[in-house]
Amino acid sequence: MSDLSEFYAEMWRESRPRYHENTLELDPYLADRHSDRRRGITVIIRLQGTLVDRVMTVIERFGALDPAQFVYPRAQLHTTLLSLNTASPDFVPDSALLRRYQTLLTDFFQTIPAFTIEYRGIIGTPAAVILCGYPQEDRLNQIRDALRVVLTAQGLGANLDQRYRIISAHSTLMRFTQRLRDPAAMIALIDHWRDQPLGVLTVSEVEFVINDWYLTPERVQTLARYPLKI
Repeated sequence: MSDLSEFYAEMWRESRPRYHENTLELDPYLADRHSDRRRGITVIIRLQGTLVDRVMTVIERFGALDPAQFVYPRAQLHTTLLSLNTASPDFVPDSALLRRYQTLLTDFFQTIPAFTIEYRGIIGTPAAVILCGYPQEDRLNQIRDALRVVLTAQGLGANLDQRYRIISAHSTLMRFTQRLRDPAAMIALIDHWRDQPLGVLTVSEVEFVINDWYLTPERVQTLARYPLKI
């Protein structure tokens, strides 16, 4: 957990000047969602229960501070376990390929025990405001690494980690559509929530989905749900 704490802290230290300067990365797709054709396939963990209620309270605070930005509704809150094919305009779902993934994932997850993620603190990145997650005993990255090995052995590893090798357990809360209305107030609000506990999630199920970039409910197709061993 200490390594992940430093990872989040360093990310905020590096991003903080961008907030001061109001030079954040604006999402070019949010202004015209209908033209966004990016799709991919992902294994996700959905945020659930009372955790979501507390997180939504935080999101409402950020949305009230700068209503022009895009805030995630409760149905889109998630942590990515592993992106199998990063959402892109070129992705075309292939039925035979999806069946191969489903068979492999069914076999893989039937041996994986449930685990917990503690969500504590908020940070800003150049592109988003995110909720920091801390998996129990680094279980999430152990599962990711094991799944990468299995996928690669079956010839399904070519599209893994296309953007970056995911190591965190964050959940995105806000994306930027335009310059900040009040950069100092945004920094202060992030600092206010920087270390505050939001709750613990018991991960007892994961989902295999076709998704857009934001996990928009009407654009997400759930292909399978995999319960973890209790």
